[in-house]
Amino acid sequence: MATILVADDDASLRDSVTDILNNEGYSVLQAADGEEALGVLSQQPVDVLLLDLAMPKLDGVAVLEALKPPLPKIILLSAFSYYSIDDIDRRGFGGKVTRALQKPYPPVELIAAVREAITELGGGE
Repeated sequence: MATILVADDDASLRDSVTDILNNEGYSVLQAADGEEALGVLSQQPVDVLLLDLAMPKLDGVAVLEALKPPLPKIILLSAFSYYSIDDIDRRGFGGKVTRALQKPYPPVELIAAVREAITELGGGE
């Protein structure tokens, strides 16, 4: 069973995503900001990180800058359409980010992105 960390300052979104992923059989952890996300990542391995770009304390970009290998598969979450993988590549984080999802995203798209990331890890389901 894969472990997923949902790092987003929107509590209702974190809870919704957690419910969706729990129903798919994943173990889900939560972080309310970038600082908390780095704390969780330092204490236990995570397979996939769902990372909001706009968070208090440390935003998603600061989290990306602070992450050291081994890295989880990272799916960026943003309300802005201009955060595509190409944009992330231009910022120098291309090797760290698997995919970007624009909020609001349908649950089926979230589940597909997580499954794809886990498949890339070689973990199946």
